[in-house]
Parts: sequence; structure tokens; C-alpha cells
Amino acid sequence: GHVNHTQSGSTKSVGGDLTYRFMKNLKASVGSNFALYKYDLYEQIEKEHVQTYYAKVSYSPWKPLKFNLAYEIEALDRDTFHTVKVAVSFTF
Repeated sequence: GHVNHTQSGSTKSVGGDLTYRFMKNLKASVGSNFALYKYDLYEQIEKEHVQTYYAKVSYSPWKPLKFNLAYEIEALDRDTFHTVKVAVSFTF
């Protein structure tokens, strides 16, 4: 359905993140956030009351090369979505 926006166009959200660096080139994060309103770019739909939990790992075996892995659970009133993102980047 359509989300009714506030008159100012603002939305409310709150979140937290905990990151630990295991070594100079390896770090992991876990966190959660809650948003009263969120626009999903992939599905191009508006979502209300979205609770998101995530875990991320970043590893760089060599300075220009970086591997990222992220897992996300998005819980709405009516559905739950699971997302896995894998990225490899090379900076030169």
C-alpha cells in the first residue's frame, strides 16, 4: 500500500552496529535498525515498519583487493526477506 508521509517529508529510524577487527585486514559487523518507512530500490516499493538485522564480513588479503560478504534479514508486518550480498573490489 501507499505510505502516508509526514507533512515535513521526514521519516524516523533508529539503529545500532557492533564492529570487531580481528586482524588488520579482517573485520566483522553485526547490527540492527528499525525504520518507520523505507523505499526498496530493488522491488521499487514502499515499506512500513521495517526491522532489519545484518551480519557483514570484510577481508582484504592485499591492499587493493577487498572481499565483502553481507547477510540481511528484513522483517515486515506481513513478510520476511533474506538477502545475501557478495562483492569483490580492486582499487587501482
